[in-house]
Amino acid sequence: LVLAVGIAMGAYTCMMCVERRNLSLARRRNHGSPDEESTEVRARVLMRLACVAIPLAVGCEAGSMTQASDENPSTGVPEPQKDPGSDGSPTNSTAAAIRIDATPVVTLSPGETRPLPVTLVDSSGARLDLDAELRWTSAVDGRVAVDADGVLYARDRPGHSWVFVEASGLRDSVGVWVQPPESDPSSFGITLHVESGIPAWWLPALEAAAERWERAIRAELPEVAVASLAGQCEHLATGPAELRSGTESGVRIFVRVSAALPITGVPRATGGVCASRGLPEPTTVVGLVTLNAYSLGDEPPGDLAYLAHHEIGHALGLVGAVQGEEPDWLDVMAGEYRGHLALFGRYLDGQGEVSVVELGSNGHWPFADLMGTPRAYTISHATIGALMDLGYPAAWYGSGPIEE
Repeated sequence: LVLAVGIAMGAYTCMMCVERRNLSLARRRNHGSPDEESTEVRARVLMRLACVAIPLAVGCEAGSMTQASDENPSTGVPEPQKDPGSDGSPTNSTAAAIRIDATPVVTLSPGETRPLPVTLVDSSGARLDLDAELRWTSAVDGRVAVDADGVLYARDRPGHSWVFVEASGLRDSVGVWVQPPESDPSSFGITLHVESGIPAWWLPALEAAAERWERAIRAELPEVAVASLAGQCEHLATGPAELRSGTESGVRIFVRVSAALPITGVPRATGGVCASRGLPEPTTVVGLVTLNAYSLGDEPPGDLAYLAHHEIGHALGLVGAVQGEEPDWLDVMAGEYRGHLALFGRYLDGQGEVSVVELGSNGHWPFADLMGTPRAYTISHATIGALMDLGYPAAWYGSGPIEE
């Protein structure tokens, strides 16, 4: 009797282990949580213990319970799980990744199409035959579409989007940037509101700088009532009336002189965001450029052009100058910039693929650039990408030198 009870309890234990393990496997194949996976591990341990304790009673040798085992009966080595394809049939069990063969960001003009080739690879990176059905989708933002054959189509709305491909439980994505052709005139505008008392020699430099940034940014921004942003920017109350009137689909920049900057004359000027459209695309509505009253007239030759371009860049939000809540790609306290498009800009600048750029002090790149240290008289692709990360409809061809 004791033996019979022991055999029955052992058999029950082993069967429960198998059932728990089957449930865990099913959950894992449907992307179960780590807790569910740990259930599987515990079940397998219990099953082994039960099988060791009463092998003669239940005959639970490795491989004998083929319904529950994913091990090779002869070796006991786990074999790869075969995820079903879209038709329910098993697919290549050695596949490790699916890749869209393209640069990290695909750039198109409105109306342009481009096929997106796909590669299936194993864990070593070797190519495999692609016999699974591909499922293509795109972000629902009105910028791009992709058909069942992976042909990408750019719509008329400029900006950033995503395209995705899935097959056999594997997935990949690629960013897409839609920009107007260079032959189209820019519809983006910067309006300078210049305080009285600004020296006359500053005006041509400021106007030229505004025009240069207008060539880099190609389309209008969402229209906003400027007066509604008074809580963000005190200068909307104290500045000229035209600064706060009406609506704005570009950027307004208030240029003033201040004696509150250091009496040493350094810095000669500052720039920043006064009011923005907010996340997810915190483009500037009202920016601020402040000239140091103690350095007026002492600007070295060439400084005017650089300072005007540089400070207007800060007024546009460069680099990572975001009011209020930060986007998830920016950590000012840690000095880390992870904006997808600026990082791709570094790739276009010949710096390879990077996952983060360590920001320098006061919103500057740590490399030679109009917005970097050391200073340079050129706008890099990284800076164009930083504009894109903020939500500006900029264009990669907007990079290049500024006029000194």
